[in-house]
Amino acid sequence: MRRGALKPVMSETSLNNPSVLYQLVFGLDTLLRRWYAISEYSTNPLCIFRIQLAEIDRTIRLSDGTLARPGDRIIDLHLWNEHLPRLSDRGASVAWALEMRRALEISLRELARHVSTHREFRDVPLLRGNIKFCGPEQCEQLARVCRRLGFEVFDSDEPSTVIEQIHQFGQNILISLMVLALNGMAIRADTLRRATVMVYLSRKQLIARFGGRR
Repeated sequence: MRRGALKPVMSETSLNNPSVLYQLVFGLDTLLRRWYAISEYSTNPLCIFRIQLAEIDRTIRLSDGTLARPGDRIIDLHLWNEHLPRLSDRGASVAWALEMRRALEISLRELARHVSTHREFRDVPLLRGNIKFCGPEQCEQLARVCRRLGFEVFDSDEPSTVIEQIHQFGQNILISLMVLALNGMAIRADTLRRATVMVYLSRKQLIARFGGRR
């Protein structure tokens, strides 16, 4: 997965009874993580992010003055599927949403500590997340949560070349297979036409908001 793609949530059933499809899809996901050097930065079981150092391909200026130009290194956020709050067969609930919010805050506190103590992140101006595992309404709900945590929301870049369009379609297929492997009831007719929302948080805002909290 590329561009900080945030991926689907695991169900309890999938963890207890992994199917052949589940093993194949998440085996492929493991290989892709290794290929793109997506790593774990925390041993906390409540941390729901993995990270990847990447280069940004567009100019981004945030409201706090942070500027990232094409070629600058940034941190891409990837969901750590095994650590996500478990969904029941009935789907998301208020309790699940509160647990997810808590996990997000813990993950950002862990990340603030990580980037503050590792020299390789000193020149990284911002973090990026790509919400693309949901429909337009759900993506807007998640975008509101991200704003409350200090992220700024940008419209996603549309693929400009045939190769980029094919790559995006391939991502959508992989995400759809993950959804099918985790919870077949979640597959919808428009599953390959997912909305995409890009969210950004500056490194200094990450440390200011989450670096001093426990």
